[in-house]
Amino acid sequence: MKSSMTKPKAIVGPPGTGKTSTLIGIVKHELSKGMQPERVGFLSFSRKATEEARSRAVEELNIESKRLLHFRTLHSLAFKQLGLRTDNVLRPVDYERLEQLVGLEFKANRSMTVTDGEFFRFGAPGDMYLSIISMARTRGVSLEEQFNDYNNPTLDFRQLKILEKALFDYKQSTKKIDFVDMVEKFIDQGEAPELDLLIVDEAQDLVPLQWDMVDKLLTKAGQTYYAGDDDQTIYEWMGVDPANFIDRCENRTVLKNSYRVPYVVHQLAERVIEGVDQRVPKEWEPTEHEGRVLYHYDMDDIDMSEGEWLILARTNFFANKVSQHMKSMGVLFWREGSGWSVSSRVLKAAQTWTAFAQNNVVDYANLDSMFSFIKINKSERKVLKSRLQEAEQKQTLAEDLKKQLSFDGVDYTKKWYEVLDVPDKDRIYIQSVLRSGEKFDEKKPRIRVSTIHKAKGGEADNVVLLLNSSKLCQTFSNEDCERRVFYVGITRTKKNLHIIESTSKWSFQI
Repeated sequence: MKSSMTKPKAIVGPPGTGKTSTLIGIVKHELSKGMQPERVGFLSFSRKATEEARSRAVEELNIESKRLLHFRTLHSLAFKQLGLRTDNVLRPVDYERLEQLVGLEFKANRSMTVTDGEFFRFGAPGDMYLSIISMARTRGVSLEEQFNDYNNPTLDFRQLKILEKALFDYKQSTKKIDFVDMVEKFIDQGEAPELDLLIVDEAQDLVPLQWDMVDKLLTKAGQTYYAGDDDQTIYEWMGVDPANFIDRCENRTVLKNSYRVPYVVHQLAERVIEGVDQRVPKEWEPTEHEGRVLYHYDMDDIDMSEGEWLILARTNFFANKVSQHMKSMGVLFWREGSGWSVSSRVLKAAQTWTAFAQNNVVDYANLDSMFSFIKINKSERKVLKSRLQEAEQKQTLAEDLKKQLSFDGVDYTKKWYEVLDVPDKDRIYIQSVLRSGEKFDEKKPRIRVSTIHKAKGGEADNVVLLLNSSKLCQTFSNEDCERRVFYVGITRTKKNLHIIESTSKWSFQI
């Protein structure tokens, strides 16, 4: 068996210091010496990290995506190396059946794919029980110990045991496996790929079982790099221990210069993270920009009418509160993990009708999409689409369409909400958005709302950070963990950091 000739090297990347660029640079250097892309591994627990690396490599190194065979999440690699099919792995429909068997609700699994490997979040009671089962196995501790560590008085250990057995029996009867099974099976039975270069990104967030998988990969890897930052370890509630990364990083290089974090924000971030006991002290420099840190008691004090904004909350509960408030104010935003605050199709249809009625130029694709909302029957819509295609070919689009609409009894001089079939709740909200003059850019939202965890790796010119926490966070976390989470939130900003003070006792103190 091939094994690494040298100890793995560590690339420690403080916020905004260009960790991904550095890693892509390493790949580029090795390829220039003749290394084949097929023998390069770029792995992470995070789908976001691997997708970004793959995209950067394709664009910057001029490599066909299909040659980057091992730019994957750890679960995706296990899936590939084991030769599994999608029907071998538990899917959302399986958890729906499990719901019926045990009488528990599961929510978080709905958007998961078979290779994601993401743990269940706090969406429903069933999700919390499944999280405990998964975390016990990935940490290598008993179910009872994990249950006690979870320390949630709303959960019942007997129910947990019932679900554990039901899950085991269901997997046995269907001959399917879950994400944890996938990694365990790879460690026990899988064949590690032959790699000349192995990069493990976001390594600080690997759970013990994932480190076991990495150790197996090392047996057939050449040069190996661990990349991450122990100060940004924010998944301790999932069983992540920053010591697992720190202890493996004796041969480390710390990236020194941040392209993102301005001076005063850097100073605040350093004060927060220096309070962490278990960490590797590191020196890194901010950008040349001074930046600003401003404190508020109310979000309404902040003018977000212009510029790029990222609004960060500690938990989904507070992110939901922010989202509700933004909608009540008629603000258009993107919610990480959920999408636009209103259907982009509905919003675009309203904008298209308005432009069309005002005799502005509207392209065929937008008009075609708008038709699905016009209040006419199916046969009339079919005729309308046919006329639209003819008009597009003859370049008489607007004129012909208006004639056909009039023939169908649709008054094109009316407002969009009088013509389009849109729910009342969306109609009122869209009216507010359009009155604000907000331009809709489907690919680049101007305002984003997110939890700190979902925003990791992201950035914005202006960041709003809510200090609200919850009893749940305080229960599951220790002070070091909370400091790391808010350190990540603070360091997302490129210019201005707006901090919303909390009057609640469940609050992080900066």
